[in-house]
Amino acid sequence: MISEITRISSPQEDSHIGTLLFKTSAEHPLMQKIAAIENGSVLDLGCRFPALFFPLYHRFNFKEFWGVDLEIESEALEKFIGNNPKLKEAAPKDFYELYRLIYKQVGAAHQPIISDRDLFYETFGEHLHLGTDIRDFFEEYPDKKFDFVGMVNLLHVLPDYEAMLQCLSRAEALLKPNGIFYMRVYNGHHYDIRELMEHITHRYESGSLSYFEQDGVLQYFKFLMW
Repeated sequence: MISEITRISSPQEDSHIGTLLFKTSAEHPLMQKIAAIENGSVLDLGCRFPALFFPLYHRFNFKEFWGVDLEIESEALEKFIGNNPKLKEAAPKDFYELYRLIYKQVGAAHQPIISDRDLFYETFGEHLHLGTDIRDFFEEYPDKKFDFVGMVNLLHVLPDYEAMLQCLSRAEALLKPNGIFYMRVYNGHHYDIRELMEHITHRYESGSLSYFEQDGVLQYFKFLMW
């Protein structure tokens, strides 16, 4: 059972895992583990934009990214910037412009940033594998293993509780031993988020869970295991 459970006071004070990866000043034991991984690989389920991979590539020794979602590239771009007013106002036209804007927004001035569009696609092209159907991915690569598996925008959009648990099991099977597992789950009308959070707290023996509650309603929770 997870022993480290904390309540988030406000979303504004909540640090996404991307903050730890992008900002070189951020300190967390997770950074030491990531730094020790050689030729690391990332699987991001529910997101085709490789935001987490960029700092893992630039700061650490990660070389492979797999992003699986239901959208094509243009839809994935629109989805990623939709909930960020600053990015939306800047109106990036492609992954390269969004990449530059993200680094500028988080203030990651001490990390290398590719300043040429052609070089960007040439550099990351061979490392990025983007798919558009999660179910097909599970069937096609049942034995593939990753150092880092993330699910930021996935579980809460699945049709029911059983589908969520099945997806959890499939994702766990793709994680290397002692790998890093991260999820963020939002509330929805089609399932009981408290029931799912309770399940997560008993499903894993280690890791940290944090949640945000407003007016007695659980809005979202995050889980990180490493």
